[in-house]
Amino acid sequence: MIHRSPFPAQFRRRLSIAFVVVAGISAGALALGAAIWVHSYRTNAFHERSRAHARDDVQLLAAGAPPEVVAGRLADAETPGGPGVIVVTGGALIRSVETLGLGDLPAGMRDTVRRQPGQLVEGTTELRTGAALVIGALDEVTGAEVYFFFSRVELDRSNRELHLALAVGWGIVVAVAGIAGTVIARQALRPVRTAADAARSVAEGLLDTRLPVRSEDEFGEWAASFNEMVAALEHKIDALAIARDREQQFAADIAHELRTPIAAVLTAASHLAEHDATAPEQVAEIAQIVAASARRLDRLTSELLELHRLRAGQEILQVEEVDLVAAVGHAVRAHGWAALVAIDAADPTLVVATDRRRLDRIVVNLVSNAVHHGGPPISIRVARAHDGAWLTVTDSGPGIPPEEIARIFDRHYKSSRHRASAAGGSGLGLSIALESAQRLGGTLEVTSSEGRGTTFTLWLPELAPAGPDG
Repeated sequence: MIHRSPFPAQFRRRLSIAFVVVAGISAGALALGAAIWVHSYRTNAFHERSRAHARDDVQLLAAGAPPEVVAGRLADAETPGGPGVIVVTGGALIRSVETLGLGDLPAGMRDTVRRQPGQLVEGTTELRTGAALVIGALDEVTGAEVYFFFSRVELDRSNRELHLALAVGWGIVVAVAGIAGTVIARQALRPVRTAADAARSVAEGLLDTRLPVRSEDEFGEWAASFNEMVAALEHKIDALAIARDREQQFAADIAHELRTPIAAVLTAASHLAEHDATAPEQVAEIAQIVAASARRLDRLTSELLELHRLRAGQEILQVEEVDLVAAVGHAVRAHGWAALVAIDAADPTLVVATDRRRLDRIVVNLVSNAVHHGGPPISIRVARAHDGAWLTVTDSGPGIPPEEIARIFDRHYKSSRHRASAAGGSGLGLSIALESAQRLGGTLEVTSSEGRGTTFTLWLPELAPAGPDG
């Protein structure tokens, strides 16, 4: 099964967020610039119109028009509640709107107007109807003061509507950018997801996996390169598999062919050993060396053939109910290790369904490795697991260096403690134990600390897998 990691989704999310951020900043900058420009344009236009209006009325007053006419003209021209005018002349106050008074002028404005006759003076004030622009002037001819009140309510309202419209537009742009970014990111990263799934399929051994080449862009070139890589990898693996099979078959053939001459040499060496009492001392010594070497070579060929049958799947399992504690004890006693090995059984009635012969082979190989290459005390612990059974073989020997742990189950590999031992060995015992454990559907692992010993842990399932015979 292919398990999807969260990384692509997170990357897609980050890409969508980046798309939204860029669109948001761009749209926000554009909206802010538009708001500032339109606000400035409207405000300047409002001020220009107000100044022009005030200038015309001041000129009308300077031409001799009565103040009442000027005030009435402005009052007739404006809508109710709109701008108004106050004319101060000869101590009289003439106003177009009854609610207006000199108290509505900005502070200090009258003094400024009096100091600058003939010039327009601007200020802002807050009326009951809202904010207003105030423009004052002193007519140099008549000496009359004229103050114009232009309401900013409509200008401010239109500016607020503009700002609200821009803000809503910005929000819509960000939302659309989020949706578009998600869709675009999903579409853009779909080839990446497909490639990741294909890579996981290849890692699981599905070497016929290929990516579809749908375009001639970078993704298409990537897919074509991926397909070429997988094809080359498939070819290399097939070649390695063929070479491995040939190597195993070659080793098995050699081991099989050697059994007959080895048996003959072993028989001859045994015959010489039986008559070593009458043979010269040198001949008897040679006969013992030949007999020992022949026995070792015979054991090596037998182990090579056994390992070949296991890896080729030619070993037929005979599954039966096995008393695990009794089987371990029988294997230890049969090889004369009862005095060297302590058996600790948390559950003395632990029964598993497995192949007795394969189980015995695993136990013998592990205990033999502990006896010959480890060190006392040696213990075997058997315990029930929630889904099977555990069996550990622990010795108190020199341990295995960390750099050798990864290769401890390799064929013919001899660790430093193995090479330091005088017991010798073919280097196939642990390989056979591992292959046997896997054949039974279990696992075999090793942990070790230099100077503190080594522990091999065998796990067996509750039910052993069926063999080639079903």
